[in-house]
Parts: sequence; C-alpha cells; structure tokens
Amino acid sequence: MPARDWREHRPSTVRRSGSPRPEGAAAGLLSSAWRPAALAGFLRLNDPGAQLDRWRTDLDGPALRALMAVALRPGGLLAAFLRRGFPRVIPARFDTVLRQRFAACVARYPNAGNPWLWGLLLGTEPAVAPRPAVEHRVRWERADVAAHLEAVPEGWYDAVTLSNVLDGPPAPYAQRLCRALRHGVRPGGVVVLRSLTDRVPLSGYPATDRCPLWGAVVVSRIGA
Repeated sequence: MPARDWREHRPSTVRRSGSPRPEGAAAGLLSSAWRPAALAGFLRLNDPGAQLDRWRTDLDGPALRALMAVALRPGGLLAAFLRRGFPRVIPARFDTVLRQRFAACVARYPNAGNPWLWGLLLGTEPAVAPRPAVEHRVRWERADVAAHLEAVPEGWYDAVTLSNVLDGPPAPYAQRLCRALRHGVRPGGVVVLRSLTDRVPLSGYPATDRCPLWGAVVVSRIGA
C-alpha cells in the first residue's frame, strides 16, 4: 500500500496513557519518514549504502512491521486474498520476506533511477529522461501465454520475459510452457522468468531485478 494511503487512513481514536494500542492503530505510529515529502527525499538518493542505512533506521521500524504482520502473516486479510490465487506461493512469513526484499533492493540499486521502487512506495515515477515512444510498434495479444507461444511460427521471438506466470498453475502447465518457449523463441534467444517465490521451474542462471517484489529471477537461453 502506498505511503499516502497509510497516512490518509490513520485512526483517530484516543487511548489512555499506558493502555494497549489496538492493532489497527499501527498506521498512526509510522514515523515522519513515511510522509510523501520525506519518502521522495529517500527515493532521490543515489548511494545504496546510505539508502540501506536510511531504510533500517527510519523506515523499517516497529510500526511498519506491525502493519505488514497484520496484513501478510497467516490469517491476515491481504495474505488470505493472495493465497486464493497463489496457494503455493505466499510464504507463512511473507511480511518478513517482503521487508528483506526491500532492504536488498535499496542496498543494490540507486533509488533515484528505480521506477519500480518509486511506484511501490510513492505511487509515481522518478523524473528521468522521457522514454522513447514505442506504442505504435507494440501489438497487444490477449491469450494464454503457452497457447500463444505454441501457435506462433517456430523461433518467432528473439526474447521473452515472463513475470509470475508460473506462480499459480500446476506443474503440468510449467512443463507445457517450457516446451512452448522452445518452440516460440529462436535458438539462442533469451528467456527471463520472475517469480514471487524463491525458486522457479526453469533452468538458467540467477539474476537480480530492480523490483523488490520478486523472490527469484532466472535468465536462460533457448538451446543452451
């Protein structure tokens, strides 16, 4: 959930000093570092070392941990929703796993040029050079990815990237998709597979990604 949503939904309840704070009030405990202006300052950093220090000291605090625990641990509303579509994907302690992935991301890549981190934390993109206009060269296909790759001429694509397409389907579909990739992608072509899990059913070498959501990224070449 973007930081602005946490701020807008802060509870307005008043409690007596020393009385237990309800779980729903965790959002009210988020430090000023989670306010949009402060987040923008964090996202403009270019030094991964400084970014990690800032994440650990200002952002990854008790309130964030409480919020994510309520939502993402077993029994949490968001975890229950995710498990409907991805029953084998979401780990029992997804709150801890996700916080670790964010920490690894800010420790590896400069925030200032990472549109995925900007989008997840602030709901916007960094002010960088405009992207080239390619919409007129893009053809959209609405189809099952395995069925589409099976239907195109052999070696039709130079490369394919797939994000979490194997996180929900059973093993037979993964086998079918691998066969379809060998048909639809030319020999030597690159296949990138991203997953919310920590492993993927595709041989290749591990890679990293600027989006902190992914648990595993594998790159392989057809015929290698």
